[in-house]
Amino acid sequence: MRFALALLAASAGVAEAGHSCHEISPVMGYSECRRFASWSSPFGPFTELGAQYLRFDTDSIAAAMRAAGASPTPVRGLVGSWRSGVAISWFYVGDELALGGLGGGPTSSGSALAPFAVAPPTDTSGFIVQDLVFAGARAIQGPIALGGELGVGFRMSIYSSPVLAAPSYNAFDASFLFAARAKVDVWATTWLTVGAIATVNLVDPKDVGLGIVVGFHVQPYDGTR
Repeated sequence: MRFALALLAASAGVAEAGHSCHEISPVMGYSECRRFASWSSPFGPFTELGAQYLRFDTDSIAAAMRAAGASPTPVRGLVGSWRSGVAISWFYVGDELALGGLGGGPTSSGSALAPFAVAPPTDTSGFIVQDLVFAGARAIQGPIALGGELGVGFRMSIYSSPVLAAPSYNAFDASFLFAARAKVDVWATTWLTVGAIATVNLVDPKDVGLGIVVGFHVQPYDGTR
């Protein structure tokens, strides 16, 4: 019996130590304890996978199109994106890598194809590699998080077009990105978000994008609750 009482007293002492409670009044039993889960890290790592539709102009290919007698139009791209970062309450930072293909783009006037010695491709196509380092802030109300981001990075594109000079029909373009973004997320669970992103490149306001993302979070609600 004495052993059981001693074990119970020891367990109570360990539990109290674990909760970091301390007496703040001479009144017995009146104590103050740390907030539940205050031992957890304030950092909330996250990863987001998504897809984005991009629409932009490039100086290099537009100049090539005009020289060939073509009418330059914006290039369209569809990319898959991987975002990873860390959240600290309402603030977060991270990096985004996007890879994908091109479509659309400048069209030929017809006469520009005459000098080609071999059959050209029928449409603009190519490949995009884009990387963006971003920082953002958000406000969370219930299951919805509204935020904004600023990011800097680069985009490299390789084009194939029927109006470029034979035999390769290729052009390369590299662009600097200074992006402003609006982002909305919905917490589907304590660990999972589904969101949408709208982007504009402040260097060239005609450079825009829309995307959807699914986020996976290490900390429930990124530690904001």
